[in-house]
Amino acid sequence: MAAPRGEKWPVAALLAVVVCALLFYPAQRLNHDSSWFLVATRKFFGGEQLYVDILETNPPLAFFLTEPALYLADLTGLSEASAFALTVILAAWLSGLSTIALLRRASITPGERAALLMAGLAILFLLPLGEFGQREHLFLIFAMPYVLAAGLGRERLGLSPGAEIAIGLWAFLGVGLKPYFVLVPLAMTLAGPPRRLPHRIIALPNFALGLALLAYAGLSYLAFPVYFERLLPLLLEVYAGIGDDAATVWRRPEIVGLGLAALLCRRERAWQDGASLRFLAAALGGAAVYLVQFKGWNYQILPMSGLMVLATLWLVAERRLFARRAGLSLGLAAAVLVATLGTQIALGPYRSLTADHFARFSHGPGESVLVLSTNLSAAFPFVNEVRATWASRYPLQWQIPGPVRALRDTDCVAAPRACARSRAILDDARAAIVADIARYRPDLVFIDERTKKSYFAGARFDYLAFLSRDARFARDWRAYRKVGAVPGYSVWQRAGT
Repeated sequence: MAAPRGEKWPVAALLAVVVCALLFYPAQRLNHDSSWFLVATRKFFGGEQLYVDILETNPPLAFFLTEPALYLADLTGLSEASAFALTVILAAWLSGLSTIALLRRASITPGERAALLMAGLAILFLLPLGEFGQREHLFLIFAMPYVLAAGLGRERLGLSPGAEIAIGLWAFLGVGLKPYFVLVPLAMTLAGPPRRLPHRIIALPNFALGLALLAYAGLSYLAFPVYFERLLPLLLEVYAGIGDDAATVWRRPEIVGLGLAALLCRRERAWQDGASLRFLAAALGGAAVYLVQFKGWNYQILPMSGLMVLATLWLVAERRLFARRAGLSLGLAAAVLVATLGTQIALGPYRSLTADHFARFSHGPGESVLVLSTNLSAAFPFVNEVRATWASRYPLQWQIPGPVRALRDTDCVAAPRACARSRAILDDARAAIVADIARYRPDLVFIDERTKKSYFAGARFDYLAFLSRDARFARDWRAYRKVGAVPGYSVWQRAGT
């Protein structure tokens, strides 16, 4: 049954959660990826060439979604990080309102409506406690109305064509952030009787989403051909080496939760209900997003976790587990929620291992800074917090670990071409770093001195020895002196700063 028109508590609940978010998130430290996008977007809209002067690994949509935060910061005087948090909260609020509107129309029970609203609010505002504003969080924000509409089905909603198109276009803003995100709507579309698959493919939300993605891909190629012709092939060669080991990828509470969710679905025969099947498919699509990337990074598991929360709470309400006193099923559902939502709550707000250490050496806003590391979190949000200028085209040295490992593991006598290619990539990386040092003349340089640097898989690597093979670096580096050290990093300062 549709919700009574006068029902006010969902809007009140959303408003209360939004107020809490406004009080909490702008005061927290912003995660490293979102911090980098603030810096890179400022450079991009300041005239630097994307994928030439800014060697970001992701498609361009994230830059355009970040730009409103910079405009708000310039307009109000807020810090860029606080302004970004406000724009994310605004987007989450809009998705929350859309969620309420969809649930009011849906022919579902009050218990099912409450369960989906609780899941939506948790996914939008609580699940990303330490990853607020990450692209995976943005994906969940923009995809939420689509997931609900596709999960509940047209027969339960009766939406107008305009509303269905709007849901597909809103979802595009999330799905377009990473190509992997398309696995979620793809999984939901495939879930169901095969004979109805053509109808599901051409459903208006899917049609609008697909058309927007095709237009985006075409426009991206026209605007940024260098990304597809030069950067993307290089990424396919070397970026797989950036990430945690396979054991770390699999050793996640959420993976255990996925197995428990499968047991719950089997016990409750979830496949017999179309909505349960589609919500479960969404969660499996989220799992595919995480596993295809295979990095093991916490924020990449958010789509899987969030959609598991949604599918689990729906199943609890749809199967009336409390009314039936289904103890074992309720225990499985609770375990899934602990493994997903509970894991992120336990991790807490975002923490930086370097920002406070590095800040001791900063001399004030406007100072140019370079961090030589394969960890983006080494430089960001430190650079944002001290309002420094980033002195590199790279956010991190992602181009180095892969070829270093390849040279260590390859018999260059038997495979001379492979070794020559690895050396060429390293030569290009060295030339780019040296050119950036000459161009930006960074006031402070932090160099990763750890014996076991991230993503080198035990291979030894020394940044200064690597760069010193270029005579230009040896000349420019004479202007620098070591002024200190922090855990894992040496600190260098240019003379006269």
